[in-house]
Amino acid sequence: MIKNRRMNKFITSTGVFLNILLISGSVVAAKWEVTPSVTVREIYSDNINLEANNEDSDFVTDVTPGITVVGEGKRLNLQFDYRMQGLAYADDSDRNTVNHRLNASADSELIEEHLFFDVSSGISQQLANSRLGASSDAISGSGNVEDVYRFSASPNWKQNLGDIASFDLRYTYDQVDTETSGNDSTGNNVDFNISNGPATNRLSWDGNYRSSDVDYGDGDQSNTEIASLIIRYRVLRHLSLNVNGTKEENEFRGDRGDVEPDDEYYGVGFTWFPSEDFSFTAAYNERKDPLPSEDKNFVSANLSWKPTVRTQIVADYGNRFFGDTYNFQFSHETRRTRSAISYSETTSNFRQQILTPTILGSLICPFGAISVSQCRVAAVGELPGPGEFSPGAVGALLPGISDNTYILEQVNASFSIKGARNTITVSVNDQQRTFVADNQEEHDFITSLSWSHDVGPNTTSEVTLRRTDREFEDNTNDEILAFSWLLSGKLSEKSTLSFQIDLTDKDSDNSTNSYEENRVTVSFNKRI
Repeated sequence: MIKNRRMNKFITSTGVFLNILLISGSVVAAKWEVTPSVTVREIYSDNINLEANNEDSDFVTDVTPGITVVGEGKRLNLQFDYRMQGLAYADDSDRNTVNHRLNASADSELIEEHLFFDVSSGISQQLANSRLGASSDAISGSGNVEDVYRFSASPNWKQNLGDIASFDLRYTYDQVDTETSGNDSTGNNVDFNISNGPATNRLSWDGNYRSSDVDYGDGDQSNTEIASLIIRYRVLRHLSLNVNGTKEENEFRGDRGDVEPDDEYYGVGFTWFPSEDFSFTAAYNERKDPLPSEDKNFVSANLSWKPTVRTQIVADYGNRFFGDTYNFQFSHETRRTRSAISYSETTSNFRQQILTPTILGSLICPFGAISVSQCRVAAVGELPGPGEFSPGAVGALLPGISDNTYILEQVNASFSIKGARNTITVSVNDQQRTFVADNQEEHDFITSLSWSHDVGPNTTSEVTLRRTDREFEDNTNDEILAFSWLLSGKLSEKSTLSFQIDLTDKDSDNSTNSYEENRVTVSFNKRI
């Protein structure tokens, strides 16, 4: 009953979103691509519940019809991907279910060059308790999976104030609903940005304001308000002197307690920009009314450098209420290799991870994935291949559902080398979550090695080895070793047949959370 009520509420929100697009009159896109598809899988698992004891085997039939719609026009871009996963368990029909997966987004221009309207919505299955097991295809360990619904609508006004300045004002309403009603939430967000125009000559500025108010179903709140301003005066052709200021107010309330960390500081510095491919900014800042744990004075810096067309480096250093902050991105490509590494620090929470477009994007994940590092960002309109699915959101991959805010420190690194018939990829994902209210930590460290081999013109073999180490706040640890072998072949231009073996071994300090699972999957995918 609760699930149906949430589904009806979500359909109503999505219907409003579609009606707004129809009323806008910009739905007549120049190009439409509609691709129906169906995936049929037969799965055997020797431990369908992912339990340490009482291991039950089962055969599962997975029938997933879907449709992908891509519309591209002068004033409208639309992406719509819906999958309906029907599951039938041979030995336990009480577990039979239908899962809905949706990833829909649209951006439209209602008044040319001024008024824009963006909407997005999605349905996914998410990990309820990160200490217990569940597969991202919602088949194994399905008792630890909850449906999550997301919706956001965002009008955006852009305006030039002659040649003096331009501003961008955006309001966003969003909602995230889960099967645990206390974690349902609604958000009201305002973003305002103003910058100088060409008539200001040597003087330039950027001002930013953001307000985010989130209310949870259990009465908790997460509110943030940040205002910042930087003013630059160009004293030489490639050098400017700067003054800046930032004020931040926060209120984080959750299961772990309440905290209201505020921050305010001002600084002076410079920007050096000898070319379009290089800029460096540094400032000396003084904090107003620092807490005992905060530095009164600190240095901030930002570097952007593109030494070649295939190499890019971005780095910045600063300080917030939780201490020093570092962010770094590096990427480099050659004809046969690609390497990338990034490090970031920011505040986050479950709903923000669900709503963030860069995370939701167009992800394609292998069946049985247990980490977002296993997924890739797809090209516009790209459909899942054999042994893959499009979760709409990050299905069963994010930390457990909660209303707590944490400081997220994350490292992602990958290296790929591609030959005529072989591709080898090594990747590392290191993620630490420090909860703001009580400073407790959770840590995930994932390494993987994959080898893809073109067996023939229409047949591919892919072998993946993966190790996941998880450390929880009570110093308990989980270690997950996974092996996967996928053999897939194209039967025609629009159909594929695949065979996959997955072996998973989870060793936990809490023995009741340990399990082993061996899976065999035969899959047929057809685009219509």
